[in-house]
Amino acid sequence: MDAPAAAQAGTAGIDEVEIVGQAIARVVRMSNCALAQTGRLGAPPGWEKATYLVLFHLEKGPRRSGAVAEALLLDPSTISRQVATLVKAGLVERSADPEDGRASLLVITERGRSVLALHRAARRDLLDHVIADWPSGDRHELARLLARLADSLETRLPAYVESVAKARHEGES
Repeated sequence: MDAPAAAQAGTAGIDEVEIVGQAIARVVRMSNCALAQTGRLGAPPGWEKATYLVLFHLEKGPRRSGAVAEALLLDPSTISRQVATLVKAGLVERSADPEDGRASLLVITERGRSVLALHRAARRDLLDHVIADWPSGDRHELARLLARLADSLETRLPAYVESVAKARHEGES
């Protein structure tokens, strides 16, 4: 644990959930700073973080736009705008859905896969640099716990978002 996190963990009145939340905010902030300072490595004009998420999701296989929006908890209009950027850049193609000729599937192109590979390499290089001096056990534990957090977020976030949206809607009525 670094000095700020260690000091924070020892502070009375701050629980683990708050520490995790603050740490995630710091990681995101520093990640955004690194991205801004190092560039976006082959990203098309109009690139956004969520656009990368679209590509990452499509890497798993062709998907309908609505399925991508649902999986990423984004508004369909947001996905539509991002997909238009990706198609224009040659990173995604639209193809006919064999199950429904009226619908189209989004398919990542080889160029899209290359952009993902560049981003992964840059992310790996940054993280390897940041934790290079950590003991192997700490690196392993970080990987295990972050993977567990990501799994929990993917599993539980949709229901949480739905419940918050429902509560807001009921509060507005």
